[in-house]
Amino acid sequence: RGRGDVYKRQFEDCGNPGQWLVDGECFVTKGVGRVLLEPLPGVKLDVFVTHTAHNPAKEHGYTNAVYRKNQVKEMIEKRILKSNADMIILGGDLNDVPVDDKDSPYHIVLREMQNCIEELFCESGQWLKMEYVTYANPSNTFTLDDEEPVMIDYIFRRTNSPEKVISWTSSFHLPMFKIPRLTTFNIKQENMELMSVSDHEAMATEIQICRI
Repeated sequence: RGRGDVYKRQFEDCGNPGQWLVDGECFVTKGVGRVLLEPLPGVKLDVFVTHTAHNPAKEHGYTNAVYRKNQVKEMIEKRILKSNADMIILGGDLNDVPVDDKDSPYHIVLREMQNCIEELFCESGQWLKMEYVTYANPSNTFTLDDEEPVMIDYIFRRTNSPEKVISWTSSFHLPMFKIPRLTTFNIKQENMELMSVSDHEAMATEIQICRI
Protein backbone atom coordinates (compact mmCIF):
# COMPACT_ATOMS: atom_id res chain seq x y z
CA ARG A 1 0.00 0.00 0.00
CA GLY A 2 2.80 2.46 0.66
CA ARG A 3 2.70 5.59 2.78
CA GLY A 4 3.65 9.23 2.78
CA ASP A 5 4.45 10.85 -0.59
CA VAL A 6 4.51 7.56 -2.55
CA TYR A 7 1.76 4.95 -2.77
CA LYS A 8 -0.02 2.40 -4.91
CA ARG A 9 -3.78 1.89 -4.53
CA GLN A 10 -5.57 -1.09 -5.99
CA PHE A 11 -8.87 -0.43 -7.79
CA GLU A 12 -11.95 -1.32 -5.76
CA ASP A 13 -13.52 -2.90 -8.86
CA CYS A 14 -10.92 -5.28 -10.29
CA GLY A 15 -13.22 -6.85 -12.89
CA ASN A 16 -15.30 -10.00 -12.95
CA PRO A 17 -13.90 -12.39 -10.28
CA GLY A 18 -15.51 -15.29 -12.15
CA GLN A 19 -13.27 -14.65 -15.17
CA TRP A 20 -9.93 -14.42 -13.40
CA LEU A 21 -8.65 -17.51 -15.17
CA VAL A 22 -9.63 -15.99 -18.54
CA ASP A 23 -8.41 -12.38 -18.39
CA GLY A 24 -6.47 -12.33 -15.11
CA GLU A 25 -7.81 -8.90 -14.16
CA CYS A 26 -8.65 -9.75 -10.55
CA PHE A 27 -5.32 -11.52 -10.21
CA VAL A 28 -2.95 -8.74 -11.30
CA THR A 29 -4.42 -6.09 -8.93
CA LYS A 30 -4.27 -3.06 -11.23
CA GLY A 31 -4.63 0.36 -9.70
CA VAL A 32 -3.09 3.82 -9.36
CA GLY A 33 0.45 4.70 -8.30
CA ARG A 34 1.40 8.14 -7.07
CA VAL A 35 4.51 10.13 -6.19
CA LEU A 36 4.64 13.73 -4.94
CA LEU A 37 7.43 15.90 -6.39
CA GLU A 38 8.57 19.50 -6.02
CA PRO A 39 9.81 20.67 -9.45
CA LEU A 40 10.06 24.28 -8.27
CA PRO A 41 10.48 25.63 -4.73
CA GLY A 42 7.07 25.65 -3.08
CA VAL A 43 5.34 24.01 -6.06
CA LYS A 44 3.86 20.54 -5.48
CA LEU A 45 3.42 18.13 -8.39
CA ASP A 46 1.43 14.91 -8.06
CA VAL A 47 2.42 12.30 -10.66
CA PHE A 48 -0.03 9.41 -11.11
CA VAL A 49 0.39 6.28 -13.22
CA THR A 50 -2.34 3.77 -13.97
CA HIS A 51 -3.35 0.69 -15.96
CA THR A 52 -7.05 -0.14 -16.35
CA ALA A 53 -8.86 -3.37 -17.26
CA HIS A 54 -8.36 -4.66 -20.79
CA ASN A 55 -10.74 -6.68 -22.95
CA PRO A 56 -10.11 -10.39 -23.46
CA ALA A 57 -10.01 -11.94 -26.93
CA LYS A 58 -13.31 -11.60 -28.80
CA GLU A 59 -13.95 -15.34 -28.79
CA HIS A 60 -14.61 -15.18 -25.04
CA GLY A 61 -17.78 -13.19 -25.74
CA TYR A 62 -17.51 -10.40 -23.17
CA THR A 63 -15.70 -7.13 -22.48
CA ASN A 64 -14.51 -5.35 -19.35
CA ALA A 65 -15.94 -1.99 -20.43
CA VAL A 66 -18.07 -1.54 -17.30
CA TYR A 67 -15.20 -2.37 -14.94
CA ARG A 68 -12.82 -0.12 -16.88
CA LYS A 69 -15.23 2.81 -16.61
CA ASN A 70 -15.68 2.19 -12.88
CA GLN A 71 -11.91 2.18 -12.41
CA VAL A 72 -11.45 5.48 -14.25
CA LYS A 73 -14.28 7.11 -12.30
CA GLU A 74 -12.72 5.94 -9.04
CA MET A 75 -9.33 7.28 -10.08
CA ILE A 76 -10.72 10.70 -11.01
CA GLU A 77 -13.02 11.09 -8.01
CA LYS A 78 -10.77 9.64 -5.29
CA ARG A 79 -7.28 10.49 -6.55
CA ILE A 80 -7.16 13.27 -9.13
CA LEU A 81 -9.90 15.56 -7.80
CA LYS A 82 -8.80 15.07 -4.18
CA SER A 83 -5.18 15.98 -4.85
CA ASN A 84 -4.07 19.21 -3.18
CA ALA A 85 -0.96 19.53 -5.34
CA ASP A 86 -0.52 22.60 -7.52
CA MET A 87 -0.06 20.46 -10.64
CA ILE A 88 -1.03 16.91 -11.61
CA ILE A 89 0.34 14.62 -14.31
CA LEU A 90 -1.39 11.34 -15.13
CA GLY A 91 0.06 8.73 -17.45
CA GLY A 92 -0.74 5.18 -18.34
CA ASP A 93 -2.71 2.62 -20.29
CA LEU A 94 -6.45 3.44 -20.25
CA ASN A 95 -7.29 0.65 -22.70
CA ASP A 96 -9.70 3.11 -24.31
CA VAL A 97 -9.52 4.85 -27.69
CA PRO A 98 -10.33 8.58 -28.10
CA VAL A 99 -13.84 8.12 -29.55
CA ASP A 100 -16.68 10.68 -29.47
CA ASP A 101 -18.57 8.91 -26.67
CA LYS A 102 -18.64 11.54 -23.92
CA ASP A 103 -19.17 8.86 -21.26
CA SER A 104 -16.13 6.81 -22.28
CA PRO A 105 -13.19 6.38 -19.88
CA TYR A 106 -11.08 8.66 -22.09
CA HIS A 107 -13.62 11.48 -21.93
CA ILE A 108 -14.17 11.00 -18.20
CA VAL A 109 -10.49 11.86 -17.74
CA LEU A 110 -10.60 14.57 -20.41
CA ARG A 111 -13.35 16.43 -18.53
CA GLU A 112 -10.87 17.11 -15.73
CA MET A 113 -7.49 17.06 -17.47
CA GLN A 114 -5.70 18.09 -20.66
CA ASN A 115 -4.40 15.44 -23.08
CA CYS A 116 -0.81 16.55 -23.70
CA ILE A 117 -0.51 15.29 -27.28
CA GLU A 118 -3.90 16.74 -28.23
CA GLU A 119 -2.92 20.05 -26.68
CA LEU A 120 0.18 20.17 -28.85
CA PHE A 121 -1.27 18.93 -32.16
CA CYS A 122 -4.97 19.74 -31.84
CA GLU A 123 -5.18 22.22 -34.71
CA SER A 124 -3.38 19.98 -37.21
CA GLY A 125 -5.09 16.77 -36.06
CA GLN A 126 -1.65 15.14 -36.21
CA TRP A 127 -2.12 13.42 -32.86
CA LEU A 128 -4.64 11.02 -34.39
CA LYS A 129 -2.29 9.88 -37.16
CA MET A 130 -0.72 6.43 -37.38
CA GLU A 131 2.70 7.62 -36.20
CA TYR A 132 1.32 8.22 -32.70
CA VAL A 133 -0.70 5.04 -32.06
CA THR A 134 0.61 3.34 -28.93
CA TYR A 135 -0.66 -0.22 -29.42
CA ALA A 136 -0.15 -2.37 -32.53
CA ASN A 137 1.98 0.37 -34.04
CA PRO A 138 3.21 -0.83 -37.47
CA SER A 139 6.83 -0.32 -36.38
CA ASN A 140 6.40 -2.47 -33.27
CA THR A 141 7.88 -5.95 -33.66
CA PHE A 142 5.13 -7.53 -31.51
CA THR A 143 2.35 -6.26 -33.80
CA LEU A 144 0.45 -9.02 -35.62
CA ASP A 145 -0.96 -8.58 -39.12
CA ASP A 146 -4.59 -8.77 -37.96
CA GLU A 147 -4.24 -6.28 -35.08
CA GLU A 148 -5.79 -2.82 -35.36
CA PRO A 149 -3.39 0.04 -34.49
CA VAL A 150 -4.97 2.17 -31.74
CA MET A 151 -4.08 4.88 -29.25
CA ILE A 152 -4.89 3.68 -25.72
CA ASP A 153 -1.99 5.14 -23.72
CA TYR A 154 -1.92 8.78 -22.65
CA ILE A 155 -0.25 11.53 -20.66
CA PHE A 156 -2.60 14.12 -19.14
CA ARG A 157 -1.94 17.23 -17.10
CA ARG A 158 -4.01 19.43 -14.77
CA THR A 159 -3.34 22.73 -13.00
CA ASN A 160 -4.95 23.00 -9.58
CA SER A 161 -3.44 26.38 -8.69
CA PRO A 162 -3.72 28.65 -11.76
CA GLU A 163 -3.11 31.65 -9.54
CA LYS A 164 0.26 30.16 -8.59
CA VAL A 165 1.57 28.30 -11.65
CA ILE A 166 1.03 28.11 -15.39
CA SER A 167 1.92 25.10 -17.52
CA TRP A 168 1.85 23.91 -21.11
CA THR A 169 3.01 20.97 -23.23
CA SER A 170 6.04 21.86 -25.34
CA SER A 171 6.84 18.51 -26.99
CA PHE A 172 5.53 14.98 -27.45
CA HIS A 173 6.87 11.93 -29.27
CA LEU A 174 7.07 8.15 -29.19
CA PRO A 175 10.72 7.06 -28.66
CA MET A 176 10.14 3.64 -30.31
CA PHE A 177 12.56 1.85 -27.98
CA LYS A 178 14.14 -1.31 -29.37
CA ILE A 179 16.82 -3.69 -28.14
CA PRO A 180 18.86 -6.42 -29.88
CA ARG A 181 17.09 -9.75 -30.11
CA LEU A 182 19.77 -11.95 -28.56
CA THR A 183 19.96 -15.64 -29.43
CA THR A 184 22.74 -18.18 -29.36
CA PHE A 185 22.95 -17.77 -33.15
CA ASN A 186 23.27 -14.00 -33.46
CA ILE A 187 24.94 -12.96 -30.20
CA LYS A 188 28.29 -12.42 -31.96
CA GLN A 189 26.92 -10.87 -35.15
CA GLU A 190 27.37 -7.15 -35.77
CA ASN A 191 23.94 -6.63 -37.34
CA MET A 192 21.58 -8.15 -34.84
CA GLU A 193 17.81 -7.98 -35.31
CA LEU A 194 16.09 -5.37 -33.14
CA MET A 195 12.91 -6.03 -31.17
CA SER A 196 10.54 -3.67 -29.37
CA VAL A 197 10.78 -3.61 -25.58
CA SER A 198 6.97 -3.87 -25.23
CA ASP A 199 3.86 -4.35 -27.36
CA HIS A 200 2.95 -0.79 -26.29
CA GLU A 201 4.99 2.23 -27.33
CA ALA A 202 6.54 4.47 -24.69
CA MET A 203 5.50 8.12 -24.62
CA ALA A 204 7.78 11.10 -24.01
CA THR A 205 6.54 14.62 -23.34
CA GLU A 206 7.91 17.88 -21.99
CA ILE A 207 5.63 19.92 -19.76
CA GLN A 208 6.74 23.42 -18.88
CA ILE A 209 5.83 24.68 -15.41
CA CYS A 210 6.33 28.30 -14.44
CA ARG A 211 5.59 29.89 -11.10
CA ILE A 212 3.69 33.16 -11.36
